[in-house]
Amino acid sequence: MIAIVAIDQANGIGRDGQLLQPIRQDLRRFKQMTMGKVLIYGAKTLATFPGQKVLPGRLNIILSRKLRPEDVPGAEIVRSIEELEKRVTELKKEGRTEDDFCIIGGASVYETLLADTHRVELTRIDQVFPADVHFPDLEASGFVLKDQGPYLSEGEIQFRYETWVRP
Repeated sequence: MIAIVAIDQANGIGRDGQLLQPIRQDLRRFKQMTMGKVLIYGAKTLATFPGQKVLPGRLNIILSRKLRPEDVPGAEIVRSIEELEKRVTELKKEGRTEDDFCIIGGASVYETLLADTHRVELTRIDQVFPADVHFPDLEASGFVLKDQGPYLSEGEIQFRYETWVRP
Protein backbone atom coordinates (compact mmCIF):
# COMPACT_ATOMS: atom_id res chain seq x y z
CA MET A 1 0.00 0.00 0.00
CA ILE A 2 0.98 3.59 -0.58
CA ALA A 3 0.20 6.44 1.79
CA ILE A 4 -0.31 9.85 0.22
CA VAL A 5 -0.16 12.83 2.55
CA ALA A 6 0.64 16.53 2.78
CA ILE A 7 2.33 17.62 6.01
CA ASP A 8 3.87 20.74 7.45
CA GLN A 9 7.33 20.91 9.05
CA ALA A 10 5.88 19.63 12.36
CA ASN A 11 4.11 16.65 10.70
CA GLY A 12 0.74 18.41 11.00
CA ILE A 13 -1.89 17.24 8.51
CA GLY A 14 -5.07 19.00 9.58
CA ARG A 15 -7.00 21.21 11.91
CA ASP A 16 -10.69 21.30 12.76
CA GLY A 17 -11.44 18.59 10.19
CA GLN A 18 -9.77 20.36 7.26
CA LEU A 19 -6.45 20.21 5.40
CA LEU A 20 -3.87 22.60 6.79
CA GLN A 21 -3.10 24.27 3.49
CA PRO A 22 -4.71 23.16 0.24
CA ILE A 23 -2.25 23.58 -2.66
CA ARG A 24 -3.78 23.47 -6.15
CA GLN A 25 -0.65 21.93 -7.72
CA ASP A 26 -0.61 19.24 -5.07
CA LEU A 27 -4.34 18.50 -5.47
CA ARG A 28 -3.81 18.04 -9.22
CA ARG A 29 -0.87 15.70 -8.52
CA PHE A 30 -3.02 13.77 -6.02
CA LYS A 31 -5.73 13.31 -8.66
CA GLN A 32 -3.18 12.04 -11.22
CA MET A 33 -1.61 9.65 -8.70
CA THR A 34 -4.91 8.17 -7.55
CA MET A 35 -7.08 8.03 -10.68
CA GLY A 36 -8.19 4.44 -11.26
CA LYS A 37 -6.78 3.31 -7.91
CA VAL A 38 -8.34 2.11 -4.66
CA LEU A 39 -8.60 4.85 -2.04
CA ILE A 40 -8.70 3.85 1.61
CA TYR A 41 -9.74 6.45 4.15
CA GLY A 42 -11.90 7.23 7.14
CA ALA A 43 -15.15 9.12 7.62
CA LYS A 44 -13.40 12.30 8.79
CA THR A 45 -11.47 12.43 5.51
CA LEU A 46 -14.71 11.95 3.56
CA ALA A 47 -16.09 14.99 5.41
CA THR A 48 -13.32 17.14 3.85
CA PHE A 49 -14.33 16.26 0.26
CA PRO A 50 -16.50 18.67 -1.73
CA GLY A 51 -20.12 17.89 -0.88
CA GLN A 52 -18.85 14.97 1.24
CA LYS A 53 -19.02 12.86 -1.90
CA VAL A 54 -16.61 10.12 -2.97
CA LEU A 55 -13.85 10.93 -5.43
CA PRO A 56 -14.88 9.86 -8.94
CA GLY A 57 -12.81 7.53 -11.10
CA ARG A 58 -11.52 5.60 -8.10
CA LEU A 59 -12.75 2.77 -5.89
CA ASN A 60 -13.48 4.43 -2.54
CA ILE A 61 -13.24 2.21 0.56
CA ILE A 62 -14.16 3.95 3.79
CA LEU A 63 -13.14 2.50 7.13
CA SER A 64 -15.97 3.43 9.51
CA ARG A 65 -18.02 1.78 12.22
CA LYS A 66 -20.79 4.39 11.95
CA LEU A 67 -21.37 4.98 8.24
CA ARG A 68 -23.76 2.75 6.29
CA PRO A 69 -23.46 2.03 2.55
CA GLU A 70 -26.60 4.05 1.88
CA ASP A 71 -24.97 7.06 3.59
CA VAL A 72 -22.24 7.26 0.96
CA PRO A 73 -23.33 6.38 -2.59
CA GLY A 74 -20.48 5.00 -4.66
CA ALA A 75 -18.36 3.87 -1.71
CA GLU A 76 -17.68 0.58 -0.04
CA ILE A 77 -17.86 0.71 3.75
CA VAL A 78 -15.71 -1.63 5.84
CA ARG A 79 -16.19 -1.73 9.58
CA SER A 80 -12.86 -3.17 10.71
CA ILE A 81 -9.26 -3.73 9.71
CA GLU A 82 -10.12 -7.41 9.25
CA GLU A 83 -12.88 -6.52 6.76
CA LEU A 84 -10.49 -4.17 4.98
CA GLU A 85 -7.80 -6.87 4.75
CA LYS A 86 -10.36 -9.30 3.33
CA ARG A 87 -11.47 -6.79 0.69
CA VAL A 88 -7.87 -5.94 -0.25
CA THR A 89 -7.15 -9.66 -0.68
CA GLU A 90 -10.20 -10.01 -2.94
CA LEU A 91 -9.10 -7.05 -5.06
CA LYS A 92 -5.58 -8.48 -5.37
CA LYS A 93 -7.07 -11.75 -6.65
CA GLU A 94 -8.87 -9.62 -9.26
CA GLY A 95 -5.51 -8.22 -10.44
CA ARG A 96 -4.87 -5.20 -8.23
CA THR A 97 -1.26 -4.70 -7.07
CA GLU A 98 0.20 -3.16 -3.91
CA ASP A 99 0.63 0.14 -5.76
CA ASP A 100 -3.11 0.26 -6.51
CA PHE A 101 -4.02 0.83 -2.85
CA CYS A 102 -3.71 4.43 -1.64
CA ILE A 103 -4.21 5.34 1.99
CA ILE A 104 -5.30 8.97 2.10
CA GLY A 105 -6.23 9.69 5.71
CA GLY A 106 -7.05 10.62 8.31
CA ALA A 107 -4.54 10.39 11.09
CA SER A 108 -5.93 7.25 12.74
CA VAL A 109 -6.16 5.41 9.39
CA TYR A 110 -2.57 6.38 8.53
CA GLU A 111 -1.41 5.25 11.96
CA THR A 112 -3.31 1.96 11.79
CA LEU A 113 -2.16 1.05 8.27
CA LEU A 114 1.40 2.41 8.29
CA ALA A 115 2.76 -1.05 9.11
CA ASP A 116 1.18 -2.33 5.85
CA THR A 117 2.53 0.58 3.82
CA HIS A 118 5.60 0.12 1.61
CA ARG A 119 5.83 3.68 0.26
CA VAL A 120 4.78 7.16 1.32
CA GLU A 121 4.28 9.91 -1.24
CA LEU A 122 4.63 13.01 0.87
CA THR A 123 4.15 16.70 0.16
CA ARG A 124 6.21 18.66 2.70
CA ILE A 125 5.06 22.24 3.24
CA ASP A 126 7.91 24.49 4.40
CA GLN A 127 5.91 26.07 7.21
CA VAL A 128 4.32 25.14 10.52
CA PHE A 129 0.58 25.62 10.89
CA PRO A 130 -1.62 25.22 13.94
CA ALA A 131 -2.65 21.55 13.68
CA ASP A 132 -4.68 19.17 15.79
CA VAL A 133 -3.81 15.98 13.86
CA HIS A 134 -0.36 14.77 12.86
CA PHE A 135 1.25 12.17 10.64
CA PRO A 136 3.52 9.57 12.30
CA ASP A 137 7.28 10.14 12.20
CA LEU A 138 8.49 8.19 9.16
CA GLU A 139 12.07 7.61 10.31
CA ALA A 140 10.86 6.29 13.66
CA SER A 141 8.48 4.02 11.70
CA GLY A 142 11.36 2.47 9.71
CA PHE A 143 11.07 4.44 6.47
CA VAL A 144 13.97 6.02 4.61
CA LEU A 145 13.91 8.98 2.27
CA LYS A 146 14.33 7.69 -1.29
CA ASP A 147 13.79 10.86 -3.28
CA GLN A 148 12.99 14.52 -2.80
CA GLY A 149 12.30 17.18 -5.34
CA PRO A 150 13.17 20.86 -5.29
CA TYR A 151 11.04 23.35 -3.45
CA LEU A 152 8.13 24.64 -5.51
CA SER A 153 5.90 27.56 -4.70
CA GLU A 154 2.26 28.49 -4.94
CA GLY A 155 1.62 32.00 -3.71
CA GLU A 156 3.34 32.35 -0.35
CA ILE A 157 3.60 28.58 0.18
CA GLN A 158 6.83 26.66 -0.45
CA PHE A 159 6.59 22.86 -0.71
CA ARG A 160 8.35 19.83 -2.15
CA TYR A 161 7.55 16.24 -2.96
CA GLU A 162 9.29 13.40 -1.13
CA THR A 163 9.14 9.63 -1.55
CA TRP A 164 9.77 7.49 1.53
CA VAL A 165 10.17 3.71 1.34
CA ARG A 166 10.56 0.79 3.68
CA PRO A 167 14.03 -0.74 3.11
